[in-house]
Amino acid sequence: MALTHRSLRADEYSYERLEFLGDKVLALILSETLYHKFADADQGELTKRYHPLAKEGALAKIAVGVGLPSFILADGIGDVHERASVQSDVAEAIIAALYLDGGMAAARKFVLTHWVFDDAVPDDRNENPKSALQEWAAARQLGLPAYNILEKKGPDHALYFSVEVVLNGVHKAQGEGLSRKIAEQDAARNLLSNLTKG
Repeated sequence: MALTHRSLRADEYSYERLEFLGDKVLALILSETLYHKFADADQGELTKRYHPLAKEGALAKIAVGVGLPSFILADGIGDVHERASVQSDVAEAIIAALYLDGGMAAARKFVLTHWVFDDAVPDDRNENPKSALQEWAAARQLGLPAYNILEKKGPDHALYFSVEVVLNGVHKAQGEGLSRKIAEQDAARNLLSNLTKG
């Protein structure tokens, strides 16, 4: 069930319910591990450490690393195995399946085997550049950054975006990516880098 996409079976037999549970089990294991591993870290630091470990890209990378995509059962969707969102969902469903079949110990063993808890505190500019830029601007009373699409090119299934971010009508930077979100993050990262140089 944890490897079955809804396209193949009725909704009640797909991984979606397991994904819901797996998300919560993973959150508890990650939070508990961070709490004990970084005993001197406050809530803010623990949160910074948690988000990169729980985001879609991190889960998809782990799913690919253990070979889960090749086992996903789907029907009529050619690239379903290559979608990061599906890979991430399946990783969470597998964690839920381990939890239901083997208890928290089995789920924890899987997570602690495949997740890496770096000692260095993640840099918000890399992990969440839009939020980091917004916080930087708020601290200086410069208002909210505005994002505008400059160009959108390519076929519908492989669009490429160019975006500009403008802060306070003066500070500007551009970014690019395979989605609007990625392009906006790239633009925010570039502008924040320009603003904090030196």
